[in-house]
Amino acid sequence: MYRALYREWRPQVFEDVIGQEHITRTLTNAIKSGRISHAYLFCGIRGTGKTSTAKIFAKALNCVNGPTPKPCNVCNICEGINQGILMDVIEIDAASNRGIDEIRELRDKVGYPPTQGKYKVYIIDEVHMLTTEAFNALLKTLEEPPKHVVFILATTEPHKLPATILSRCQRFDFKRLSTQDILGRLKIITNHYGIEAEDEALRIIARNSRGAMRDALSVLDQCMLYTDGRIDKETVFDILGTVNDEMLFQFAEHIRRKDTGGILKLIGELSANGKDLHQFVNDIILHFRNMMIVKVAQDPEMLVDLSDEALKELEVQSKGFSIEKITRILGVLSETERDVKWSSDPQTVVEVAAIKLILPSLDDTPDAILERLSQLEGKVKNADFSLIKNEHKDDTDNKEDGELKGIESRINDKTIEEIQDLWPKVLEIIKKDKISLYFILVEAKTKPVNIKGNVLEIGFWGFEVTKQKAEKDRTVIEKAVNEVYKKAYRLAFVLLDEEDDLAKPKIKDKPAPQQNIDDAIKKAYELFDAEIIKVIDEK
Repeated sequence: MYRALYREWRPQVFEDVIGQEHITRTLTNAIKSGRISHAYLFCGIRGTGKTSTAKIFAKALNCVNGPTPKPCNVCNICEGINQGILMDVIEIDAASNRGIDEIRELRDKVGYPPTQGKYKVYIIDEVHMLTTEAFNALLKTLEEPPKHVVFILATTEPHKLPATILSRCQRFDFKRLSTQDILGRLKIITNHYGIEAEDEALRIIARNSRGAMRDALSVLDQCMLYTDGRIDKETVFDILGTVNDEMLFQFAEHIRRKDTGGILKLIGELSANGKDLHQFVNDIILHFRNMMIVKVAQDPEMLVDLSDEALKELEVQSKGFSIEKITRILGVLSETERDVKWSSDPQTVVEVAAIKLILPSLDDTPDAILERLSQLEGKVKNADFSLIKNEHKDDTDNKEDGELKGIESRINDKTIEEIQDLWPKVLEIIKKDKISLYFILVEAKTKPVNIKGNVLEIGFWGFEVTKQKAEKDRTVIEKAVNEVYKKAYRLAFVLLDEEDDLAKPKIKDKPAPQQNIDDAIKKAYELFDAEIIKVIDEK
């Protein structure tokens, strides 16, 4: 009869338990010294060896040669524990036996001595699932158990256990297994079965198991059944529903180049090919995490699990990203990972996240604001202020005004006057898309009244309710605006007090600059709509 790999290769002695030497050594010493506790708590993520270690410990206590740190695995007691039929070792799944009645039954039977072995061992898996009443009943037994009884409580969530239970157990925390530990075991298994497997394929399995040996063995089991004796990277990608490293690098490159079309096309291809987008988000998080390590660590090869070739490629790509941008990307992706897991439309969730990654202006998180400030700082440092410096003081004021208007046009693409002139074209497009919205805008005598960076203010004359109706169809207006003005403006709707206000932009008055300020600074002050707070004479 076929047995799954994780059952076939379950550790049988302490030496077989990989990655948990701190635990197996302590238990071995306890057996040698005869200092056996009445209750143990095994904590850790799934697939790290909690239940396997518990069974090995039960064999070590009850083996005919024991108690011994090396159970023989051939006597009737060891065989009975391996097969799960020895009456002295009782396994309880607290997820399905979580009530007080089950624990009361346990309490009633605890007093009976073992029938074959030296100890009665109770292994309670997922103990955090017990009800409050069941915990209280268990506590009574843990306080004064018979000398022949040992409790081993296993859980993935120790924080859910009452403090009264925790205080009565020796606690052992099982670590996540390293990729190298899992990779080593996978190589042993494939060699045992005579299966040819690429090192990189096994490394991908180990990396995606997230420290859980059982998960790695389950994937390897599928790969062995899927192929005809050879396991390569593409096989693993098909089984896991993940993508190869090339796709991850392409995704990051689209972000660096601000290639919106390219990144949306890539996401569409992933979805069309049946790839798990939740898994993809996890993979791209790991990609940028590794990129962050490459930028800040002196020996990144010790901290990232990549081949030498992939590591070199990542080092090259990381030069196109600042550490501020990487941390913002990781923040957005972390939120996306939570959202896409439960979304009925994961493709849209990932697409929205991708747009945020490319356009920081759409993201109002602190990291996004910091990135925009960093970009602005770079633009200011590289700015050519010769455009606004007055090198010919004999020029007329009219010439100076003309130069400033030209600069304003280059920065804002269009002046407010040009935008107002093109507004009827915007209304015509809206009329075709949504006639009811068109009549609302005409009735309110709407008109662009001001530009603030990328924000275009649209003035409404009339009542607040009119403006609110237009707010509901903001996307229709933005689409028409972007089509006519050839620029992605963000719209702000403002209510005007009087109809006459529509004829002129609302620009706040600025105090006149001091006469002794250099002409270049004066023009920069006007250009950026700045305000002088204080002038310090360095002399």
